Amino acid sequence: MNLPRWLILVSAVALVALSALVLTLAGRLRTAVRDNAELRREAALPHRGLVVPTFRANTVAGDHAVIGTDADSNARQLLLVFTSSCPVCRATLPLWVQLADSLKRLGGRVTVYGISLDSPDSSRAFVEANRIPFPVVMLPERKLIPLYRISAVPQSIVVSSKGVVTFAKTGRLNKASLDSLYSAVTAGRL
Repeated sequence: MNLPRWLILVSAVALVALSALVLTLAGRLRTAVRDNAELRREAALPHRGLVVPTFRANTVAGDHAVIGTDADSNARQLLLVFTSSCPVCRATLPLWVQLADSLKRLGGRVTVYGISLDSPDSSRAFVEANRIPFPVVMLPERKLIPLYRISAVPQSIVVSSKGVVTFAKTGRLNKASLDSLYSAVTAGRL
């Protein structure tokens, strides 16, 4: 069968146009999948700009603490969320202790709190066994877990005096994330 030349040319142009359309749509699909993954991550984990509620809690030592706000507008809180059964939390604990000690020696307006997701007895035993030098609280209400986006541990979260997250890292801290965390905690004040 002998097709007219113009029909072959039109078919070739249409094939090229359809191929370009498929490539364009594939690129847009990749972008949409990436954007959707980012939105899912932000919905599940704490992130910069998230506003967290203030809550009052007792520390395992029996003191009182207010988490998520401070009267001093330059103050920040470093919240370290953990469970005693989490191996990554236990491995991260020495870095948290080192960071808390460093911030204390700098004399800045940073308060470090551990937030244990364990029972009060387990939390107390873990704090004593590991000689954790900063106050550790338990969440007074389970509804705070989704409000703080605690879906995994460990989490290192920096909160401004107004309850806005300025830094959040879920998982093990490495050199780069430790530097970023330190910068977020000390920004503009020390």
